[in-house]
Amino acid sequence: MCISNFWSWLVVIFILGGCQISSAQSKKKVLVYQKELNQSYKDPSTSPLKEAAYSFEGLTFFDYNKQFRLKANFVPSSKNKIVNFETSTNRKAAYKKYGKLTFEVNGKSQTLTVFQGYPINPMNKNHLFVPFLDQTNGNSTYGGGRYLDLKITDISKNKVCLDFNKSYNPYCAYSDLYSCPIPPLENQLDVEVKAGVLMDK
Repeated sequence: MCISNFWSWLVVIFILGGCQISSAQSKKKVLVYQKELNQSYKDPSTSPLKEAAYSFEGLTFFDYNKQFRLKANFVPSSKNKIVNFETSTNRKAAYKKYGKLTFEVNGKSQTLTVFQGYPINPMNKNHLFVPFLDQTNGNSTYGGGRYLDLKITDISKNKVCLDFNKSYNPYCAYSDLYSCPIPPLENQLDVEVKAGVLMDK
């Protein structure tokens, strides 16, 4: 391998490092994430279940699905348009369009818009929000869609690792006390995302 090709290969590994780890390593990280999520729901001080947290037995998840740990291309938004999300209440939730992700599932091209809270919270300015709908909603997953979180620092050279195994429900799936953004139709996927949290029974 010539020197220039060697360094090009290293750059690719660095850029996509989050998706380059083995399935076993990835699964381990997802299981840690799910354990921490369950712990936060068990704690009444952080749980959307409030007092019911004391009897909480745990969220249910799809089995880890390596198909839904994806390399996505990122295209930043050129206009930084502010949009008002419909929510589960009469409230409107303002977000800034941060960019678009494109990726493939079973050979089918998919697109998701990435949002950033507006106005930007200085304490959470690295946070990005990816609400989405898919063909499992209302069946095995919550009818109001699910969420994914990203960080701006997850994006490198317009590439990002998108792991639907870490998708979670809006708090509204568990209580009517919350006002949750409803994923926009532009974030409707035409595939079944059999990864992440299942519908609360």
